[in-house]
Amino acid sequence: MKRPWIIIILFAYLLISCAPQDQTQQDKAVEIVNDELTVPITPICVEGFTGPEVISPKGIIGASPPHTFSWSIDCVPDNYFLEVSPYEDNSSPVIHGYFSIAEKEYVTHVPFEPATSYKWTLVAESSDGDSQISNTGFFKTGPICTAQELVAPTLISPADGSVDHGKGWGYLLEVATTITYPAGGCIPEKFEINLSMKPDFTKDGPVAPAWNLFGTGGYGKSEDGWLIYEDDTNGLYDCTKYYWHARGVAGNEFGPWSEPFSFFLDVYDNCSLVSEFKGLKNANCRSSPWVGENYVGIIREGETATLLGLNEDASWGMFKLQNELECWVNMNLLELQPPGAVFDPAFYEILEHSTAPKDTPVPAEEPSSGGDSPQGCMVPNRSGNLVCQIPCPDPKYAAGVCP
Repeated sequence: MKRPWIIIILFAYLLISCAPQDQTQQDKAVEIVNDELTVPITPICVEGFTGPEVISPKGIIGASPPHTFSWSIDCVPDNYFLEVSPYEDNSSPVIHGYFSIAEKEYVTHVPFEPATSYKWTLVAESSDGDSQISNTGFFKTGPICTAQELVAPTLISPADGSVDHGKGWGYLLEVATTITYPAGGCIPEKFEINLSMKPDFTKDGPVAPAWNLFGTGGYGKSEDGWLIYEDDTNGLYDCTKYYWHARGVAGNEFGPWSEPFSFFLDVYDNCSLVSEFKGLKNANCRSSPWVGENYVGIIREGETATLLGLNEDASWGMFKLQNELECWVNMNLLELQPPGAVFDPAFYEILEHSTAPKDTPVPAEEPSSGGDSPQGCMVPNRSGNLVCQIPCPDPKYAAGVCP
């Protein structure tokens, strides 16, 4: 009688074992397995891997250690090579050496010099011999100056009175500027550079100044006790004279302005550096920039002439008259046009000329007396073209008279 019950119990057990599992439990088990399979595993760097990207330090940090260098990279290299150097030419590294870690940061206890700019790179090397270098990181050490500690920077380039031809690459109407600041002690947080078409840097009137709103890049090279900072201006106008100065910034406060410099922008080397001058009275125009029996023409009162160049001390100018004659006139006898315009001798070429004979008396220059118009003669100018000279340089030319 017991055998049928045993058979029934075994049959029921088999039915329960073969029944399908609960779908919710099955899905949950699969989900757990999938989570385990998708856990990210950073691969080992192999040939052709992408180099590291530096993250920090950047900006301004303290000079005292520890210092943490961090970066990003998509694989684990066999080892790294870190190099940290002052941001200056031919500088010796303060940190350079190999280390091997799986993390993406490295802590060093090497102290840095205060008020100094640094650059750093990281080379990652794979076990199969490939290596990739990072981009260059930059940082500088404090302390930051207070407003009371700020001093005026010194302008270097564009040099005062120079003709600048732009950067020569990229956006050509930008000008590369260079300023210096005393090294050691504290450093400004940044610098502000102001450019204007007006010598007093006023914002009033139809021509507003051009401000470099971004200041300098902030990572100065150290050289001979000076920090050297370089930056580009905003876009400027070609064939235009600019005035510029700079000052240090600490938070929301500013240091004193530097002495102003000026430059003329001639990007494409086709700007005309000529100016119109008007005769205050009748003025003799001479073959050389000295007074004697060397007059060859005249600028009459109210007539205009174009300045071509100057002598060494800018007391005389070589002018092209309305009759195309080119000759020298004392600058005190002329007025720049329009009246009130600024005359800057630095923008004009210094021309060669003869000197007065030692035994020739040099009377004071006086305007021509005017009166009846003297006779003129057709004579060749410096270019070999015939022009009318008034008065004639020599009576023998009387046959070739001109009005």
